[in-house]
Amino acid sequence: MLVFFGYTHCPDVCPTDLMVVGEAMDLLGAAADKVQPVFVTIDPARDTVAVMADFVGHFHPRLLGLTGTGEQIAAVTKRYRVRWRKFFIVEDEPGEVEAAAEDEYLLDHTAAIYLIGPDGGGLSLFHHGTPAKDIADVVRQFIEAGS
Repeated sequence: MLVFFGYTHCPDVCPTDLMVVGEAMDLLGAAADKVQPVFVTIDPARDTVAVMADFVGHFHPRLLGLTGTGEQIAAVTKRYRVRWRKFFIVEDEPGEVEAAAEDEYLLDHTAAIYLIGPDGGGLSLFHHGTPAKDIADVVRQFIEAGS
């Protein structure tokens, strides 16, 4: 599996890395049949099943979007050591500070793509900015080695 943690309201990192995952899958050709790309939300309050289904369709036809309860997301992010924190957007005009709306927030989070083997063990970690060709090359090496 190629696994990425993020959220659908992410303005830049998530869409960029998910495009890279999709491109890596395309570069793998027939070998991509042995790889499942997965996007796990860290924002289950806004990323419903319907939102996730629509979102992942923009990046690759085989990309699965996973959401769950806050507790489930906390457990899986802890297991993968994904760090994230919420911060609110506040419009600040001279002499005036507005309270941020409850749903107007961004999430600062770990930006990495995990390569997970068939046994559930980690095989590689690709940091934000890793080219799709490099990811495809590493994935192909593990497939050819039978991992």
